[in-house]
Amino acid sequence: MNNFELKSNNVIWILGGGLIMSENGHWHTTLGENEGDNFGPTNDKLRVLAAAALWDVNSQITIYTSGGRGQLDKVLPRGLTIAKVMKRELVDRGVPEYVIFEENNSGSTFEQLYFLSEFIKSGKIKGSVFILSNDWHLPRVKAMIQYSPIKNILSGVNYMGAEDVLIQYKTNEWKDFIAKMRTNKSFQLREELEQRGIAQIRLGTYKFTIPSK
Repeated sequence: MNNFELKSNNVIWILGGGLIMSENGHWHTTLGENEGDNFGPTNDKLRVLAAAALWDVNSQITIYTSGGRGQLDKVLPRGLTIAKVMKRELVDRGVPEYVIFEENNSGSTFEQLYFLSEFIKSGKIKGSVFILSNDWHLPRVKAMIQYSPIKNILSGVNYMGAEDVLIQYKTNEWKDFIAKMRTNKSFQLREELEQRGIAQIRLGTYKFTIPSK
């Protein structure tokens, strides 16, 4: 497990995942719910909880929530994005709005990484950047960066697994949940799916689509 010690100029870039709507019409990140595919829960909310835990440790960090409407474009209410939902959830966990910035235009993981590269290139983001996602997701994220046109810009970024962060800072609350999640059969299927995605990237069959500005 990594030891995450952040400095005041560090930036946390949270990769957006899926959303689900509750019975009362409230959109939120997932924790235990199945988003509709055959590979089990993605537990995207752990990314938000990990970022909130990091802010509790160091209130001088800056947080970016990343994610537009993506595959949910036809069902999300007008103006709502994945980034906005994650920001709302961070605020609900006590993180002040003034340290949270949004990237609302991306439609995929690669596009989220692309916009991060644009923010760094333009000077909008300065200091050390930590990409935060679920630990099962990070190997494919690293492969995307390594084999994509944005490799040079993002070569110096760091990576954080949400599960590792929570085990470090919220051990009693999350250790058992995460251990059970990692041994779940559906979780193993999701890891296999991610490995197939990594293979496509390495073989050059994955299409890196640069979003229009």
